[in-house]
Amino acid sequence: MPPKKKKVPVTAGKREIIGTMFLGLALLLILGLFTYKPGDVSAVQMPANEHTMNMVGLFGAWSAFLVLQTLGVAGYLLPVVLAILGILVMMGDAFQPEMKPSHKAGWLFVVLIAIACMMETMEGALEGLMASKSLPFAGGIFGYLLGNRLLMQLMGPVGTPIVLALVVLMAAVCLFDFPISTWLRSPRVALLKLKAAFQVLMAPAESSAEEDSFTLEEDRVPVEAPRRKPRRKKVKADDQAEEPLVAIEQDIVCDRRSPGCRLVRALDL
Repeated sequence: MPPKKKKVPVTAGKREIIGTMFLGLALLLILGLFTYKPGDVSAVQMPANEHTMNMVGLFGAWSAFLVLQTLGVAGYLLPVVLAILGILVMMGDAFQPEMKPSHKAGWLFVVLIAIACMMETMEGALEGLMASKSLPFAGGIFGYLLGNRLLMQLMGPVGTPIVLALVVLMAAVCLFDFPISTWLRSPRVALLKLKAAFQVLMAPAESSAEEDSFTLEEDRVPVEAPRRKPRRKKVKADDQAEEPLVAIEQDIVCDRRSPGCRLVRALDL
C-alpha cells in the first residue's frame, strides 16, 4: 500500500490570508450587486453601455450578472455567506473544531440554494425586482430547476416550503451545533449556548494567532533531560537503633520537680 500523506497544519498566517480574501470578495460582490445595471452587460443589452455604471467596473457587472442568473434574488445573500465563511476560516478550530472548513462551506451553500428555491415559490411577489434586473427566474437557474421543476412537481405548493424550511433547519443544526432537543427541554440553556456561539463568532482573530504563537514558542523550548534520583546510603543497624533514642532525648521537656524528670536525670548520670 502507498504511504499515507501527512496532513500539513494550516498556520494562523495562512488562515488570515484566506479569510481576508473571502471578506474582500464579499465586499466587492456587495458593491457589484447593489450597483448592477443590466445595460452594462452585453449579454443583456447589445450594444452595452459605453461607460460602465457599476462601481466595481466590468468585473462587478459581470460577477453580479452571473450570481443573479444562477441564484436569482438569493444571490444578494452570497456576500453574507462569503463573509461568514471568511470569519470561520480566520477563527480556525475555535468554532466547531470537529467540522472541517469544507463541510462548513458546504452547509452554507446548501442554505443558500434552499433560499433560492424558496424565492422561486414567491415569484409573484418579486416581479418588479425581476423586471428591473432582467431576471428570467426569481430563484435563478438553481431555484428554477430544483424548486420549480423538481420540488413543486413532487411536493406541491404547500409541501415545498415545508421541505425547504426543514433543510435550512437541518443545516443550521449541523453548522452551529444546536440540537433541537435542547430547545425543547430547556430553552434557557439553548439561548445561553446561542449567546456563547455568537460571542465566539464576534471574537477577534488575534486571540487564535496569539495562541498559535504561544504554542510555537512552547515547542521551541528544549526538553530537559530527566534527572537521576540520588542513591540512598545504606545505614547500619546500630545507627538505626541509636536514632530514635537521640530523638526521644531531644524531644523530652519536663519539669525538674516532677519524679519522672528526676528518674531520667538519674539514668543519664
